[in-house]
Amino acid sequence: MLELSSMKAKLIAAISGVSIATTVLIGGFFLYGNYKDSQDTLVNYRADLEQNIEREMKGETQIAYSILEEYYKKQQAGELTEEQAKKEAADRVRDLRYNGGQGYFWIDTVNGDNVVLLGSKTEGTNRLNAKDSTGFPFIQEINKNAQQEGGGYTRWTFPKPGETESLPKLGYSICFQPYQWVVGTGVYIDEVDKVIAAREQEINDKFHADIMKCLAVMVVLQLIFIAFARYIGSNIAGPILKVTKRMEVIGTGDFTLSSQDAAELDSLAARPDEIGKMAHAMKDMNEKVRELMRDVAQTAEYLAAASEELTSTADQAA
Repeated sequence: MLELSSMKAKLIAAISGVSIATTVLIGGFFLYGNYKDSQDTLVNYRADLEQNIEREMKGETQIAYSILEEYYKKQQAGELTEEQAKKEAADRVRDLRYNGGQGYFWIDTVNGDNVVLLGSKTEGTNRLNAKDSTGFPFIQEINKNAQQEGGGYTRWTFPKPGETESLPKLGYSICFQPYQWVVGTGVYIDEVDKVIAAREQEINDKFHADIMKCLAVMVVLQLIFIAFARYIGSNIAGPILKVTKRMEVIGTGDFTLSSQDAAELDSLAARPDEIGKMAHAMKDMNEKVRELMRDVAQTAEYLAAASEELTSTADQAA
């Protein structure tokens, strides 16, 4: 176990901390980018689906509009009276279908009098103030958008035939000015929501898989960084620790070197960095102190011998 106060432990902790912070930031940025891209993909996917629906509705409505133009031209040519032209045009539009028979058209006057609606009892009544389940006056909005140049699109909610639950609907309408008729069609876009939900589930599943992959990569990277931190700690702090221990031994007055200690100091002194210089200085200091101690010992022996000689001389003189 490493002491927290040791240089090796501090180096490992510092490198590991920086690597963890870097890995988390990079991983978080990657995941955020993926999440944002997935949300943008969903938005664009929905927009593309609805644009396709809008183009289809507009194209089909132009066919119904061309029928009205056809009978209006016959009226202008004197082939039909206005009443006959309106009736025959309404009959043609009433029977017109698209999208496998699911799509149909309606005609209202700009004042809300219904002219065509699947031959239902609504025909002949005024529905200008009709509202959907949210209280939105959708007929008024449809008629207003229809009188824009090129027609317009309207959103509202309405139950499907035979059902009570209101579902989102998107419609396109355009005004045939000679008769002041608004011809339009609409489709339920709950299927779009289902397609979007399925697509969203796919994207979410992929995003969760990316999270797991990212976490796995982060763990592997962190293990590599920790191993690198331990290597750096051992390579830098280990030699310093050996030199420190040797200094502690010298502090006790023991200047002897075992063969293992000498080999370690020689190995450290061979390094070309500051640690090598430190070890080399330690080795020189140890040798010089040992030489000094030998000199001191020899001087002490010389003094002891001289002292004995002086004592002997003093005895003889006495």
